[in-house]
Amino acid sequence: MQRVKLLFRLLSYWHAGTGMGLGPELDARVARSPAGLPILPGRTVKGLVRAGMRLAEECGAVEAGTTARLFGTDIGRGPDDERERKLEAMRFTTRPGRLRFESARLVDDDGDSESMERWAADHQNHIAHLYRTLSQTAIDAQGIARNQTLRTREVAVPLTLVAEVRGPAGESDWIEALEQAALFIHGLGTARHRGLGRVQVEVDRA
Repeated sequence: MQRVKLLFRLLSYWHAGTGMGLGPELDARVARSPAGLPILPGRTVKGLVRAGMRLAEECGAVEAGTTARLFGTDIGRGPDDERERKLEAMRFTTRPGRLRFESARLVDDDGDSESMERWAADHQNHIAHLYRTLSQTAIDAQGIARNQTLRTREVAVPLTLVAEVRGPAGESDWIEALEQAALFIHGLGTARHRGLGRVQVEVDRA
């Protein structure tokens, strides 16, 4: 398979979560690598690019049907039992996607994420500087905080993450489509419509 890289240049605090917190101290943690570095999980990368591809398709920037061709049949979200019924009904008509997405990670100047993991393992005292904690609460009409509405969210500082994407060898149309989709990705993660997760995405063919 042919490989390219996606560069996610974060321009603001951001939160790509795990769905887990840290007891009463923290309601939502940032997704981390084994050594504690912030990452964008592969499923998040795929979802972002799929959404960008759909927008590119709707705007005519890529050919109609490109999203389904590259990402496969989308059965959508919903309760597990509903998804299972859809899968059963569609199992002879669904088609797999042609692209494979890795998690986006911090890399060194040579593009190596493993060296960053080794560095992080030996410098745990520095890792804390990559994170901040933001708090928010609901305010009533009188300007008073509502009971039991305080929420704390961990966010990561702005940085650049790199994800590998693999696609069919000997073809370039999927890379060109990725480049178009990247132009439509401006935010990622939780609260991206509230100022978090502003991002620029670039495809690196090197």
